[in-house]
Amino acid sequence: MRNGTRLTAGLAIAFHAVLLLVLASVLFQFLDSLLPKGPAKQISHNTEAYFSAVVLVAWIQWVRPRLHGSRAEWPVTAATAAVCLAVALVFYNATSWPTRFTTLNEALFALAVLIPVVQPRTRRPALTLGMAGALFAVTLVGSRNAFIVDMAETLAVLILAPPALDLFDRRVLTPDAPVRRALLACWIAVLVAMPLVLHMVTYQVGATGVLGEASRYGVRFYEAFILMLLLHAYFGARRLLDGHRAGGDRVVRGRTAERSAA
Repeated sequence: MRNGTRLTAGLAIAFHAVLLLVLASVLFQFLDSLLPKGPAKQISHNTEAYFSAVVLVAWIQWVRPRLHGSRAEWPVTAATAAVCLAVALVFYNATSWPTRFTTLNEALFALAVLIPVVQPRTRRPALTLGMAGALFAVTLVGSRNAFIVDMAETLAVLILAPPALDLFDRRVLTPDAPVRRALLACWIAVLVAMPLVLHMVTYQVGATGVLGEASRYGVRFYEAFILMLLLHAYFGARRLLDGHRAGGDRVVRGRTAERSAA
């Protein structure tokens, strides 16, 4: 049991340490000294995904369960969302600041909505999936609107997170929910394939017209796809470790019972 606990703790530390190192290396411009220029450039384009993953995993794993049922639950949740919104507005309006910092406004806008959405212990998938569907419709209708274009990364996260967490991988927020491995595998395949398809249609095929507009808007969803993959990968690995630990506990209890019977 101790080994399982250590592995789970090690996973959490490694996940956050790696993402924070990558994030810091981009924000403080020392990534080029760690990696070749090509990979460094690609990694530096996705800071919103790394930042959002660090915050969401920490909230879901450590903060959310400790707040459940307490008087502080919704005051703390609301205050956290308000802080995210306030910092997002500062970054959004700070046009003279370096863009590598201000671009995080999109992640903070998304977190200001997502943190209250993921907080309830009792999930209402119809509500969250309806929200995602409504936002998707707004995005389709207003894809030429300047504000909708500016908020593409925020809207992408808010569209993808509800199906990811309340449909395809429910055990992230509801540990005793049934596992639907085939459904989750199909969803992850979509998350991997869509950025490749969008990149090909936009930059290699050079599609025009409605398809071209949709693909050019869709490539701005990359960071949302990466965020969802990071969440699924982390919580999937954590479930594997928890399962390994539970199996070890059963073996220990069985041996203990055998000794007692002897």
